[in-house]
Amino acid sequence: MSLTKEIQDYLVEHQDLAYRDFIIKLNPSIDSRAVIGVRMPILRQYVNRLELDAVLQSDWFGVLPYQYYEEYLIHALIINRWQDENTLIEQLNLFLPHLNSWSLIDVLNPQLFKKDFPSLLATIDQWLASSEPYTIRFGILMLMHHYLDAKFEPEIIERVAQIDHSHYYVMMMRSWFFATALAKQYDATVLLLETHQLPTDVHRMTIQKAVESRRIPAERKQYLKTLRRKNK
Repeated sequence: MSLTKEIQDYLVEHQDLAYRDFIIKLNPSIDSRAVIGVRMPILRQYVNRLELDAVLQSDWFGVLPYQYYEEYLIHALIINRWQDENTLIEQLNLFLPHLNSWSLIDVLNPQLFKKDFPSLLATIDQWLASSEPYTIRFGILMLMHHYLDAKFEPEIIERVAQIDHSHYYVMMMRSWFFATALAKQYDATVLLLETHQLPTDVHRMTIQKAVESRRIPAERKQYLKTLRRKNK
């Protein structure tokens, strides 16, 4: 049996129709006909038992576009396990242009990026400069995951502040990034809000997410509420 048929049979076998409806509502950019409805733990279990070498030599891996949304999720989970530093960026650059949903982007977080990966920041800059909104979202997500803790420098905040893109899911990702930065690097981030350096919608969503965060102290939340701006 080909891996393509094996995967598709597996997906149909584990279909959850209620979950399918839930995913379709959350992902308006995805053709509903492409969603089978398989929960992430089931997909992770399947990927964890795959032999990576066999997958890479199969009739399925990288034969894009795929038929089903869940096939993209499986591909993303495989990239998260990728062990070859020399080809990881290449694989991501082949995959990213085919993604058209925030949920596909947000599942991507290669394990290798958690280690010392010297070329990552320069590559993120290329993603941020893309014209594709979901590639930009991925670049911001990688900054949020890997550059707001020990590797933090104030210029990381500036990278996201300087993005000029009005796509809804780019703006949402920027606000998520800044809210997380307020929790981890408050002093370097709050100045953006105090000096009104962000677009009104991003400014508003950042404060809303920060106020809802459990990682930001109550007194800081009270101050952030005073920085709210009205939509223009």
